[in-house]
Amino acid sequence: MEFTVKAERILLEREDEADTISFNLVLSAYSRQRRIESARRADALLHVLLQNSRLVADTYSYSAVLLAYARSGGQRRSALRAQELLQQMEVSGIS
Repeated sequence: MEFTVKAERILLEREDEADTISFNLVLSAYSRQRRIESARRADALLHVLLQNSRLVADTYSYSAVLLAYARSGGQRRSALRAQELLQQMEVSGIS
């Protein structure tokens, strides 16, 4: 996870130069970690992406966070958060 955290830090330091693909790469790295902390970090990073008026989260962005929660072992809380994300996708028109 150390390298993923480092990648996230660099991404956030250069957020004005980043694109959605850059965010998705870090989100994907978190989704492979199988830890609840990684899922939460991915979720927080998705929030940063959603707040960026220059960028648009896509299906891949949400899918990476959903996968992070699915692999996290967080059980009920993870499932509830995943359901919230799916609803958010639907409201946003992302399929």
